[in-house]
Amino acid sequence: MGKKKTPLKSKNRDNNPIWGGRFSSKPNSTMEEINCSIHFDWRLYKQDIACSKAHAAMLAAVKIISDLDA
Repeated sequence: MGKKKTPLKSKNRDNNPIWGGRFSSKPNSTMEEINCSIHFDWRLYKQDIACSKAHAAMLAAVKIISDLDA
C-alpha cells in the first residue's frame, strides 16, 4: 500500500499561515476562517477540482461563460 499523506503538523495559524509571511499584515477574519481548515482540505482537492470543472462546463453549456473559459 502507498505511503499515507499526513496533514500539516501545525494547526496553529500563527506558526504556519497559509499566506506564508509574504504580507506585512494578517488577513481579515473571514480569510482566517476560510483557511483554518487547510490542514484537512488537501484531502478533497481532486473532488474540488472535478466539481469546479463540471460547474464551468455547465456555465458554458448555458452560455454564461465561453467554451474557452470553461
